[in-house]
Amino acid sequence: MQMPEMKNLIDGPDEEKEKFLQRFEEDDALKDATDEEKTLFVQYVDELSAKDNEYALRLRCYGKYTGNPVYR
Repeated sequence: MQMPEMKNLIDGPDEEKEKFLQRFEEDDALKDATDEEKTLFVQYVDELSAKDNEYALRLRCYGKYTGNPVYR
């Protein structure tokens, strides 16, 4: 599966941001992510959570309460 360029996602639609987040749903995938991918993960989770996106809220809560490679 070919991933769209990350720079194009920054201002992209929420659906594309969710697809990006899905790549890192598992802690092992997130652990192996690049620093840029981890930064975008947090940015997208926070941005979509502010819009009450249930998927992003779940990722954010899981990360903050149980810990993962980007939320300690």
